[in-house]
Amino acid sequence: MLSKENRIVDGSDFMRILRKGKKVRTAHFLISSTPSFDAHLRVGFLVNKKVGKAHTRNLVRRRLQALAYEVLVSDASIAKDIVIRASEGAGDLTWEDIREELVTALRKV
Repeated sequence: MLSKENRIVDGSDFMRILRKGKKVRTAHFLISSTPSFDAHLRVGFLVNKKVGKAHTRNLVRRRLQALAYEVLVSDASIAKDIVIRASEGAGDLTWEDIREELVTALRKV
């Protein structure tokens, strides 16, 4: 689970990152990143209703959080704000598919 200091929760932060950040698109995700104002990594997640019903959206969000913790937070040298936005069809992916897409996209960011 991501700690409080590693989460983006403010709507204005989401909008700033989505508007001004460097973007990488995969088949099911849009990843935007900007340099962090703080000296640590912060991650936010957007999963809209096109992904599926509430239980599907929550499943996708929990998987994204777990993978972000596994891939990003373990590397303490990253100082970025990252927003991961799930697109339609992300609810049909398996854990391995999500991990593969995110790891390749996050290497580009």
